[in-house]
Amino acid sequence: RRSVGFDTGIDFFPKDLWLHLKFRGYQGFSYSEDKDEKEDDVLVDDDGVKLDFRQRDIFASAIWVTAGREQFSVRAPFFLDRIQSKSAGSLLFGGKVQVSISRDHDKVIDFYSSRRDVYSAWVQSGYSYTWVFDNNLFVNIWGLVSLAFGATNDKSFGFIPDVNGKFAFGRWHNLWSWNMVLQMDYSPAIFREYVEHHLLGSFEILVVKRF
Repeated sequence: RRSVGFDTGIDFFPKDLWLHLKFRGYQGFSYSEDKDEKEDDVLVDDDGVKLDFRQRDIFASAIWVTAGREQFSVRAPFFLDRIQSKSAGSLLFGGKVQVSISRDHDKVIDFYSSRRDVYSAWVQSGYSYTWVFDNNLFVNIWGLVSLAFGATNDKSFGFIPDVNGKFAFGRWHNLWSWNMVLQMDYSPAIFREYVEHHLLGSFEILVVKRF
C-alpha cells in the first residue's frame, strides 16, 4: 500500500490580517505496535502495520499581525510577493475552525474503526521576526501556539494543543526571489478514551520571478 497525500489552499491578506483556507487529504499510514496481535489480513513490514487509514480535513484561519503591514509582512518571507525594507517583528493573534473526517478501514485502531468526525475551534498566539541583511537577504523565525477544544460525531470531547515553528532563509530581488522554509508542527489530540500525537515536518523551496 502506498501513502498518498494531497493538500491545497488559498490565502488572503486584507489590511493586517492573514486569512487562510485549506483542504488536506491523506491515505495510508504505518502503525507501530505489537505486530503479533494484528489480524492476518493486515499488511505488516519492518516499518509496522500498513493501514488503510484515510483522513480528510478542512480548516479556515485568521491571524492578526499586530505591528501592521507597513512595518512587518508575513507575505515577504513566505510568499515572496512583498519586500520588507528593514528588520522587524510582530505579535500574532488569531483563531481557527476545523473539521476532520477519519476512518481506519482495517479496524486496527479502535477509535477510528468507524467514521470519526472531529469539530474543533482554536485560539492562537505567537510571534514572528524577520532580519533583513545587505543585498536583501533575510532570515525569519515564526512561532505559533494554539489551543483547541474538539467534539466528535459521537459526542466525545477532547483537548487539542498545537505548536508550530518555522525557519525561513532567502533573498528578495526585483526579478528573481527565492526562499527555503523549514517547518515543524506538533499536535497531540487528547480524548478521554484515546490519545494520539501528530508530528509533521516539511522543507520547502520557493522560487518566484517578477514580471
